[in-house]
Amino acid sequence: MQTIIPLEQSIGACSSVKPEWLRLPDATRVSGIGRSTLYGLIGSGDIKSAVLRKRGNARGRRLINSDSLLKYIESFVEGGDGR
Repeated sequence: MQTIIPLEQSIGACSSVKPEWLRLPDATRVSGIGRSTLYGLIGSGDIKSAVLRKRGNARGRRLINSDSLLKYIESFVEGGDGR
């Protein structure tokens, strides 16, 4: 038997909370910017990122700051030069 959730409750469960940090696949999906381009923007300092990893590990989880990503994209709106 399936439980039906009222619309008001289901909308609250899917609230539009904007994350401050995005995983790389989410950042590519949200922005439309490719993975290698994002890494280039991180390297040039145009967008902020952080790597979460345990001490001594070579691999970790890269997170991209959503505000810096949005600011970078918005710099191209209405004749912006990208900087």
